[in-house]
Amino acid sequence: MKKQVIRAKYQQTYPHHPQSTPRQVWWFGVAALMLLLFIAIPKITAIPLTTSAGVTPPAHNRATLNAHKTSAKTTAVKFNDGEATILKEATYQPNFLDLSWGGTDVKIDQVKVLKIRPITSEDENDRVYHGMVMVHFNISPSQDITMSPTQGVLVTSDGQQVNADSYSSDTFDGDIAKDVTKTGNVVFFLTAMDDPKAIKSIRLKWDAHYDGVSFDDTTNFHDYDVTLKLR
Repeated sequence: MKKQVIRAKYQQTYPHHPQSTPRQVWWFGVAALMLLLFIAIPKITAIPLTTSAGVTPPAHNRATLNAHKTSAKTTAVKFNDGEATILKEATYQPNFLDLSWGGTDVKIDQVKVLKIRPITSEDENDRVYHGMVMVHFNISPSQDITMSPTQGVLVTSDGQQVNADSYSSDTFDGDIAKDVTKTGNVVFFLTAMDDPKAIKSIRLKWDAHYDGVSFDDTTNFHDYDVTLKLR
């Protein structure tokens, strides 16, 4: 005989839901945390870094840094009719003063010896120059004179003799009136130049004159011959 199961009048049946274990709850939490991190990390790394002062530092890539390291600054020297790139230089202040002739003050207050990027002179059968000497003059006569250091001669301690380049030199000499001061650079180009400091001295020669007061006046012509030690 079958047993009859008697249910309460209002009793209902429900689908079965197994109860979650603690291990399942722990793994669910870990998975949720990893999902949040996966979503948030790209946004965090996209935020630019800032300094303590709130300033965003500039971004640098490898190409920019390499370009900065390999770039080299060059200095150019300008003269009357052009310019040259300086590779090495030595500058001196000789403070030379000559009062020996015609009431004229002649000062040389600066000498620059330069190794330059080679330049070619088309007027001199393509002669190539590797160096320059620039001599700065101050000329103050007490009478009308004519003085021409831009047509002078330079002799260096390493045995080079060259004429001044009057076209590249400043325009300041020639006829100079009484009580007028003229200043400017005289430029000499050298074919040989390795180290500017190897030139220890220079010799400068140029002419000057004024109108003689009589035929017996032999002092109106003067040859300047000056040696300057560079140190």
